[in-house]
Amino acid sequence: QLIPTKGAVHWEHFVIDGLNYLAVANDQSTHSEVFKWNGAQFVSAQLMATTGAVDLEHFAIDGTHYLAVASARNGGVYTATSNIYEWNGSKFEIFQGITTHSASELSYFVIGGKHYLVVANHRGVSYAGISSEVFAWNGTRFLSLQLIPTTGAHGWTHFTMNDEHFLVVANMFDGVSRNLDSEVFKWNGLQFVSFQRIPTHGATDWEYFMIDGEHYLAVANHHNGDSYLIMSEVFRWNGTRFVSTQVIPTRGAADWVHFEVDGVHHLAVANQYTGSTFLTTSDVFTWNGICFM
Repeated sequence: QLIPTKGAVHWEHFVIDGLNYLAVANDQSTHSEVFKWNGAQFVSAQLMATTGAVDLEHFAIDGTHYLAVASARNGGVYTATSNIYEWNGSKFEIFQGITTHSASELSYFVIGGKHYLVVANHRGVSYAGISSEVFAWNGTRFLSLQLIPTTGAHGWTHFTMNDEHFLVVANMFDGVSRNLDSEVFKWNGLQFVSFQRIPTHGATDWEYFMIDGEHYLAVANHHNGDSYLIMSEVFRWNGTRFVSTQVIPTRGAADWVHFEVDGVHHLAVANQYTGSTFLTTSDVFTWNGICFM
């Protein structure tokens, strides 16, 4: 099936009342779109007014379904309203708008039965002084809980280890350099506090996974200021912090995904750009018991 899109940057699949839906974030359009599976193909179910949509996040709270849209800009203005839509039984309606700054991602997670959204704010008029933000559900809507200092944030990943909650941010660019520390934050019961800084190079994504009881993080390094042909990196938890365990050649890496097939672990990287062309191969790496090959 071919589906018309315009500047599409993200797909989100979800199920409501046993029915399958796909939603696309159209960056270069005034609308994003929700499609519904009719048994043979996906058909348009709803157009949603969006501006600079770059990410979609579906979640449910107390049986009610929501779809959050990260808006990177409103025309040429980086400060925009990112909307959270609520399912009314037949379509999504705007439920709440939150002010964001070139939002690159919205991520939903739960801690102790409480619901949270974190936004990666990439920039304002400049990259200086722009924090990302955590929102907490108060029973009727999301309220700001915490501002977290970030630098050209491109994405957040939430994960748990030993019943403790963490967020790791991919810091991409400060307006001058892409060689920045990305940062792991740990939940202290009230808010997230800095836990570990990790040197990265134009970081675009973190992927958390486990192999044989060991905890890992993989970072997608996009550009170091000189080249897109650089190393991305895998880190292993040593009991107190994450330490580098492997570097992997990538080409303008944009995203990692970990998956398992028949007990074998794999990492797939989305390579975006070589420095001269977007026509490049992406790679799937297989765990050999020691490292990814």
